[in-house]
Amino acid sequence: MKKILSTSRIIENRKITDDTFLMKFENRNPDKPLPGQFLNIKFKDHLDPFLRRPFAVFDFDRKTLSILYKVVGRTTSMLSQLQKNDLIEYLGFLGEPFDRDRTFNKLWVVAGGIGIGGLHLFIKNMKQNNDLELFIGFNTEEEADAFIRFLKPLHIRINAAVMDPKGKSKYFKGNIVKLLKKETKRCDTLFACGPELMLKSLYSDIIQKKRIPAYFSMDAIMACGIGSCMGCTIKIKEKGLTRFKRVCKEGPVFNADHIVWE
Repeated sequence: MKKILSTSRIIENRKITDDTFLMKFENRNPDKPLPGQFLNIKFKDHLDPFLRRPFAVFDFDRKTLSILYKVVGRTTSMLSQLQKNDLIEYLGFLGEPFDRDRTFNKLWVVAGGIGIGGLHLFIKNMKQNNDLELFIGFNTEEEADAFIRFLKPLHIRINAAVMDPKGKSKYFKGNIVKLLKKETKRCDTLFACGPELMLKSLYSDIIQKKRIPAYFSMDAIMACGIGSCMGCTIKIKEKGLTRFKRVCKEGPVFNADHIVWE
């Protein structure tokens, strides 16, 4: 698969919630991104910020690509100000994808809020031939309402948990791991993307105890995005040996049993 450095024109930069945006822009890569792969993006002709930032491929078609991002700092705040026809530069497609060729009897997909950005393409790819259910956690009920409307085109069952509901809520009150603890059904494989604390708790409280095979899409601060700088390594244990692996190159998708949690 080719990794192409492209200049692309923004088609849409739509607000989904108060701090979450969907950016759609021209697709210049002739290959198809695989579920779980990402782009490294920077502002065209800007030296500030100097480094590109990684964003999962949310969706694509022959002419367009899109990313879902949350405003959490200066760079994403600057991204949110871009308008139609502004230019960005992206390097892609990067990283190792989710396993998309297997058929599962029962598949759980778990997202921590904006983590759905790294799972959306996987869900679209897998839902046709698998019994798939989405579990997703939010901070507020308003955020949950907006995202569930946004994800309606997926046509799948969505189980939402809200950390801070106001009064009586139609959603589960608490975090996504607590919701999964109450789940009496069982899946044969779990895929997840979200904050590291959520993934760590998900692994220790659900995956280890129920012995569920699981794969996590990990987040990391990246510089090059192609494995050269070694700046995004995490500890992985395989065949009794502990070593460092690069989230951008050997990941971002890893077997949850292989991750060494600090």
